[in-house]
Amino acid sequence: MAEQTAQSGRLAGKVAIVTGGASAAGLGFATAKLFAQEGAAVMLTDISPAVKDRLEDFPDGSQVEAMQQNVQEESDWIATFDAARARFGSVDVLVNNAGITRRDPIDEMSFETYRSVVDTNLGGTWLGCKHAVREMKRSGRGGAIVNIASISGVVGMRYSSPYGSSKGGIRTLTKVVALETAQDGIRCNTICPGIVHSDIVSPVQEKNPQAFQVLLDGIPMGRLGEPNDIAQAALYLASDDARYVTGAEIAVDGGYTAQ
Repeated sequence: MAEQTAQSGRLAGKVAIVTGGASAAGLGFATAKLFAQEGAAVMLTDISPAVKDRLEDFPDGSQVEAMQQNVQEESDWIATFDAARARFGSVDVLVNNAGITRRDPIDEMSFETYRSVVDTNLGGTWLGCKHAVREMKRSGRGGAIVNIASISGVVGMRYSSPYGSSKGGIRTLTKVVALETAQDGIRCNTICPGIVHSDIVSPVQEKNPQAFQVLLDGIPMGRLGEPNDIAQAALYLASDDARYVTGAEIAVDGGYTAQ
């Protein structure tokens, strides 16, 4: 593991599950690493076994474990919460980050492709919320759920019908969960990332650089975001700094949806 960095302790004593963390360039890994630096114990998951390779990238002394998880499978969610509880104790934070995308015109896309994206992104987030709420109610400590949506769920983007559908659904799901659990001390909020350097964005850039440049030109700040930009927003929502924030959305998009 890398050399330990200074901790401010904003998540000291908290246990977090972060999904979709196998990519070293991804939002999930950036979030998990920041959480660990801020004192949290972290269970990092992904459908890829490569998630276990990420453990080498955390600072020495970090309390981090990694396991495979298919967020579409309820049994995997049960196993993930069981493992986190057994290793670290009650779970205080869930970051529903795992997601996939497919980009094709709607008239050329199969329904199976559409369903695979929606089942992973929206269905997986729904299952995560369900089991996080159960765990947080059981512990009596409350907690924070951070759902990763997208600006594609706020404004329409060509060739993203399943992705946009799923991310728009996450925004509404978040508000429902927030209302249902506010009296239990559970907060549920959404982050809507803009166009960020990640494994989802890079193939789009490579496949159609001209169209990608049009997107880039539409960002008021004139640049792509970085995974740590999203991680910092997740840190705020997961921490006690956001103790009076629930059912909210934070757009981290360089001003894209302000237009």
